[in-house]
Parts: sequence; C-alpha cells; structure tokens
Amino acid sequence: MINHIISFKRIPFKKVDNSKIAQEYNIPVSDKNGYDVFVRINEDYGTDHFETSIDTIDESNLAKNQFSIDHINKLLNNGGMDVWRKSNRGKGLGVVMHLNSIMELLENNLDKIYLYSLGQAVLFHGKYKFEPMLTSMDEIMDTMYTISCKDCKKIPELKEVVKQAGDYFDEVQYSSGVNCLKPKNLEYANKIVQKYIDILSKKRLSPAEKEEYSFPIGFNMVLTKEKILENKDFFNGLYKKFNIDYEI
Repeated sequence: MINHIISFKRIPFKKVDNSKIAQEYNIPVSDKNGYDVFVRINEDYGTDHFETSIDTIDESNLAKNQFSIDHINKLLNNGGMDVWRKSNRGKGLGVVMHLNSIMELLENNLDKIYLYSLGQAVLFHGKYKFEPMLTSMDEIMDTMYTISCKDCKKIPELKEVVKQAGDYFDEVQYSSGVNCLKPKNLEYANKIVQKYIDILSKKRLSPAEKEEYSFPIGFNMVLTKEKILENKDFFNGLYKKFNIDYEI
C-alpha cells in the first residue's frame, strides 16, 4: 500500500477552491513564429473545474485540456485534450498536459486520472502508461475484433495477442455474450488490449503505422497513482526533458 509520496518541486502551487493548482510555467517549445510557450491553469466553470492551456507569449492558444478534481472519490477527470494545429503536433504538447495532470494528482493526493480516448489516440495515451478500461460488451467486441484483424507480418510480436483477441471474440459470439461482463472475463479482455498497447508502445511507428494499428472506436483509460510511482523514473525523465521543475 502506498502511504506517502516524496516529491521535490520548484513550481509554485496555489489554492483554488478545494484544489492545489500549478501556477504558470514555461516549456522549451516554440511556435512557428518562435514565440515562447507557457502552460497556464485556468479556472473553468464550476467548483474544482480547470483547464490546462498551453499558450504563446502573445496569448495564442496551442493546446487545451479540461479537467475536474473529485476530492471525495480522489479522481482527476479529463474532459478533453486537443492540440489544435497539425503543425504543433509531435512537439510534446500532449505529453506536457499529461505531466501537468500527474502533478495535480500528486499535489491533491488523488488516486487516479480518468480520460476518454479517441480510437486514434489510444496508443499515444498508452505510451504514457494509461491503461484500457473496457466496460461494455460493445466496446469489448469492437476492440477484440479490431485487434484480431491486425496484420502480424510487420510486427511478429503481435501474433499471440491477435490470436487471443480472435479467440475471445469467437467465444463471446458463441456464448451470445452471457459471460462477457463477468469480472474475470472483463479483466482478461482488458489485459489483451493492454498487451497489444504494450507491444506497440515499444515500437517507433510511422504516422501511417500509427493509423494502421489504431482503433476505430474509443474507450475509457486510467492512470493510477500506483502506476505513476512504478514508472517514476520514466516520468521524471520527461519532466527533465521539458524543463519542468518537478520530480516524483
């Protein structure tokens, strides 16, 4: 059981409503005009509702992520993450928004970060340790079918998980889904998807391959405090890369 977290940070936090929120800081990214880029946390509509906004010094917005903090259930709920222009994608703005959410989780003593991922973004979120949370038969069947149809010739390591997904899909079809949502079977379905994500997260995929191995539908994903602490060296490396003065 995790009883405490030791963290070192220089970024100041302020109290807003019931939450501790990071104050403005800059990151080593520039827009097409060479302007410095800043991360700001804006108060959104409603108590403990906020927006991570990545802006240039002239107030031009590059990316946003809405989130709320549920202190009762110890959750951070992401309401939507967007990097508006294609020219600004691939610069790490999405990674920075995830890193900010992790800071908010730790500073507010929360347990989990939830988000709904679009199908084409699942591999991105999975790379930063978010795990699938399939909960419905439709989600399971669509996702299992998608994985079962993937071509293993390019990535032979997928062969086993592709077969597992196909077998799972066939079993649910055969049984009319009677046992699909039993806890043990639901857990196994999520493990199949996690295995698929883990294999692909270790590959340097081209944009075309990212599209090829993505999902047609999205689903919920979660990042737990336990997972963050297990991977603290990974995340601390990212804080250092983006010159964010925070350490788990």
